[in-house]
Amino acid sequence: MAETVSEVFNDADADVIFRSSDGVHLHLHKVILSKVSSVFQCMFTLPNVPSPSPGPETAVQVVQVAENAVVLEDLFRLCYPMEHEQIKDLNHLRSVLDAARKYDMTFILKRLQDNLRLVAPSRALRVYCVAYLTKCADVAEYAARLLLGSFKLLLPCNLPHELEELPAMALAQLVIYHETCMSSAEGVLDDDAWMGTAILDPDLGMYEADMVPWVWLTCESCQVADEYEQPDDDDIVGQFVRPRAWWCLYRDAAKTALSFRPNHPTVTETHLMERALRQAARCTTCAPEAASHLLQYSQKAANRIEARISQIKLGLTFSDEE
Repeated sequence: MAETVSEVFNDADADVIFRSSDGVHLHLHKVILSKVSSVFQCMFTLPNVPSPSPGPETAVQVVQVAENAVVLEDLFRLCYPMEHEQIKDLNHLRSVLDAARKYDMTFILKRLQDNLRLVAPSRALRVYCVAYLTKCADVAEYAARLLLGSFKLLLPCNLPHELEELPAMALAQLVIYHETCMSSAEGVLDDDAWMGTAILDPDLGMYEADMVPWVWLTCESCQVADEYEQPDDDDIVGQFVRPRAWWCLYRDAAKTALSFRPNHPTVTETHLMERALRQAARCTTCAPEAASHLLQYSQKAANRIEARISQIKLGLTFSDEE
């Protein structure tokens, strides 16, 4: 295989040469590599092994490595004071991450994980897989959170090829996280006690003492929802919190949406309110305030959902830790 010198790393004062798997020589500096990698630091304390191919480069140590030149160049760009672009190709980013982990380059790993996080909003499931496979737990958690807002969690047309490498437990943990968040989010809309006091809830940072209670709780003109018509004698909350039937149309639509996308912005989507507001418009008492009250309630519910979900952890364990 013909050997060439890297166009990026070709300093004449280099004191170590890395030979890539595709025969490219990268001229580097031991002092820099020792600062970013404990593996290289130990390596450079060992006696220099003479190069099997004598030539003008034999005055410096030559290290044969398994990575190709493109991976090594992007890895070492992060070690040197030079410009480097965000890596957008996930296959390549994973290779660079694997190399950084292999050589115990902790600081470089952090920068590569930040790069991976930037890619996540557009390719959350694939980033989750790559993050798991490269043991980037924080990025995997971030990607899992993003997936709460996606209808396409595991649709066949959306499956990345990295799923073939993912252990079943990693996928199970993602599904369990999604289901746990869904249950917690739906619980906000089912919490009648909270709904009865949410308008005066200082915990959400939205205390509004001058506001009247929700119109669907105070109206005496339109129908109470059937499920609230006959509260049990021991249901103290049910004696006071009896929403009108039209509000339940919004609640049910929002819960259905949350079963697919258990993310806090879901409950604020106005199309979920349309049927309820059409029904509320038939009541002369509810009509004037139904829209504004429902929008305010949905935002408060979204804040509460966000607070709940932020407390739920993915509980990720890697295959060699199980």
